[in-house]
Amino acid sequence: MQTNTKFKTLQKKIMENTAELQKFKWNPRFAASEINAKITQTSYQLHKNIAKVDIKGRSYLASFQVSISYKAY
Repeated sequence: MQTNTKFKTLQKKIMENTAELQKFKWNPRFAASEINAKITQTSYQLHKNIAKVDIKGRSYLASFQVSISYKAY
């Protein structure tokens, strides 16, 4: 029973975070432009394509499957 409760709690958090990210039009095209500066700041900490992204004071782990080499402009 406890595992089921933990799962439901986790599921609820995922739903909340998904709704939060959707408010910021979270998709590959908008993510790069909306939080360009944040990605640049955290690009040095990238490890296995995982970056920590801060949105309005909340932290998210975001997976990037695209190269960030275009940041060098």
